Amino acid sequence: MERKTEGIVLKSIDYLENDKLVTLLTSEYGKITVRARGVKKTEAKLRFAAQPFCFAEYVFAEKDGRFTLVSATCHESFFELADPDKLYAAYAVTELACIVAPERSPCKGFFLTLAQTLRNLVNEDVQTSVIRYLLAVCKESGFPLNAERCFSCGGELCGKSYFHFPTGSFSCAACRKGTAASGSTVQLIRRYTGLPFEEVGEDDRKVRAIRLLKEYLAFHLDTDLKCLSAYIRQLLE
Repeated sequence: MERKTEGIVLKSIDYLENDKLVTLLTSEYGKITVRARGVKKTEAKLRFAAQPFCFAEYVFAEKDGRFTLVSATCHESFFELADPDKLYAAYAVTELACIVAPERSPCKGFFLTLAQTLRNLVNEDVQTSVIRYLLAVCKESGFPLNAERCFSCGGELCGKSYFHFPTGSFSCAACRKGTAASGSTVQLIRRYTGLPFEEVGEDDRKVRAIRLLKEYLAFHLDTDLKCLSAYIRQLLE
């Protein structure tokens, strides 16, 4: 039985002498692993279909619950992501997608968000694209951030605040519940979650926001986000 779907390569690993096991994120089938035969050969016609970040229409055969690649038509290869900053970010977002996306279960939201983020990494500010993606994944995963008001007293969030990891909410300086977060970080989160915000021009606020979101995701997913950690280290160098 053959199936056809659009997919994005999350990762691929060598298998036997000339094959690869390719993990795809698809809208209809969620996260699936497909065996791509012979794609390690230089002359292989489907070599592109196993490359990182490839966005293509995949046709695969299913037998005994296993998938084998039959053909593929490339939509976007994202060669522009070869730039170091963009490359680190792209590996960070695909790593996260690989963790949060369900296996063999529809996940249109995760798929569309990842596809748009890869395009944004090519055409827009990289750090902004990463922040928007991390916030979208938090929301899609069922633990969105709430930066509207202090979750403890209901007061406004002005200046230094505190982030409460279990609830994904901020508290004001008077309530002091959670881990300290700068006022500029909170305002940036408010901006990207569609709330009114104050423009605070600190150079490292985006990096601090990404680090906060990484820690929040690691807390709720109970896993080490290695590529996202590497991306943050690269930003701090």
